[in-house]
Amino acid sequence: QDTACVVRILPGGPSDGVGLKAGDRIVAVDDKPFTGKEINEEKVRTTLKGETGSIVKIKVKRPGHKGLLTYNIERGNVPISTVDAAFILEGHTGYIRISSFGETTYPEFLAALATLNEHDFESLIIDLRGNTGGDMGPMATAVSSLLPDGELVYYHYRSYDIPVTLKNGVVINAGTGGKSLYPEEKLNVPVAILTDDMTASSGEALTLCFRGLENTRTFGAPTAGYTSVNMLYNMYDGAQMYLTVAFDKARTGEIFKETSIEPDVASDSPLEAAIEWLRG
Repeated sequence: QDTACVVRILPGGPSDGVGLKAGDRIVAVDDKPFTGKEINEEKVRTTLKGETGSIVKIKVKRPGHKGLLTYNIERGNVPISTVDAAFILEGHTGYIRISSFGETTYPEFLAALATLNEHDFESLIIDLRGNTGGDMGPMATAVSSLLPDGELVYYHYRSYDIPVTLKNGVVINAGTGGKSLYPEEKLNVPVAILTDDMTASSGEALTLCFRGLENTRTFGAPTAGYTSVNMLYNMYDGAQMYLTVAFDKARTGEIFKETSIEPDVASDSPLEAAIEWLRG
């Protein structure tokens, strides 16, 4: 049966701290079954949404756990911030954590960079762990000052490639695209990217934008392996079908056909490993 899957827990949101985990599948809401073909994004939103302060009771099935788990969640405001943290580590190393991509990512990332600039950062860690994707356009625009102009990553179709390009601050073929407010500004600093098995979809595509660059390394665990372009088709009976039409391709020539992106440095402590490399 079809079920709604918890993709991630938003920090500061109503579900934060109650015990839910990414990968949980919702099977009941307020003691009523919540499974079947009619479960879609709109159904999930209208069922779980409610008056602030009210309680919604959900039951979930967790992989590897016997039986169902029950959670009572107090409804409240859902934060829309995509940049969770920005601060300076020892040695003038900046750290920015990006939990997802959306229309606010670019201004949030600019604000984070401004904060780091106040401390004269000399290297940067971008934490994409747990980032399951979203609109890549604003994110590619946000990091455009860290990337060289040209072709960043490719969508590899059967007989041709479509590049995601950056030129004079303008990003093309990445989600909704975008245009940098400061196209002339380029930051020549080493960049470390942190990934894990929840770094997925456009989070992986963004990781590939840095792949093969001389002053960049990736640290952590292999990514989720959602390295494809998928199109949604509506069927005559009301069903919907996602069809894979292309795969991600790095500037190195590597093609990722629904395969994980291996980090340059595999580590159970990627932050510490990244800091060690940056301090060289």
